[in-house]
Amino acid sequence: EVIRLAGYDRIPEEITMPLALAHVMPEVAAARVIRRTLVGLGYHECITDAFVPEEWGKAFAPDKVAYTIRNPINAKRPVMRSALVPSLLEVRKTNRLAQDVRLFELVRIYSKEGGKPVEPNRLAILDDRGVEFARGALEAVAKALTLAGEVTVEPSAVPGATPDSAGGVRRGGKDFAVVGECSREQAEKFDLTLRPAMVEACVDFLAAAEKTGRSYRPLPRFPGVRRDISLSLPEAVRWSEVE
Repeated sequence: EVIRLAGYDRIPEEITMPLALAHVMPEVAAARVIRRTLVGLGYHECITDAFVPEEWGKAFAPDKVAYTIRNPINAKRPVMRSALVPSLLEVRKTNRLAQDVRLFELVRIYSKEGGKPVEPNRLAILDDRGVEFARGALEAVAKALTLAGEVTVEPSAVPGATPDSAGGVRRGGKDFAVVGECSREQAEKFDLTLRPAMVEACVDFLAAAEKTGRSYRPLPRFPGVRRDISLSLPEAVRWSEVE
């Protein structure tokens, strides 16, 4: 009542807009970099159904225990996906008349370990052009994330992939991704006449891995000079040795 009689206009006020920098979770920041990098390389992001046929998990993630839905919306898709690549192969099947298709998806997968739920973030890549391009996309992602250490590929068995094209991608002695060409058997199951290259990587590993940081330097004052050199080497020689 006193304020009303004295006048509201006589009450001192200070108009401010406090701002604080929002904290961005490492996995969210990594996902943004991954999406920006792959879109810049010409890949299209997909958003697919988390409920999939049971045989997909058996073919592409036989070592994982998938979650089975008691009352599935679709009886043909009774489990939650434990691998991402089959979902992209289904998208490729829908677009099987298209050429030079490049797809990726970044989302969680679901499985059980020791009876406990595990929901890691995964990145899947599908590329019609071949394993070297899919692997190059993954290396571009690692570079964009400024990962410390060398990223290498070691031959290993990858479910759903042709044996002579499959390998595990590792950094610092730890595998964080697999790469390979889709096997003929799996390609036929998705009615594909071609066998696209596929990658599946652990985003949580990429987000938590040690980073080198970014360095800046002034632009050069003079034009650069480039010289090319050609080498003929045996197939067994690795690129790291050449470098």
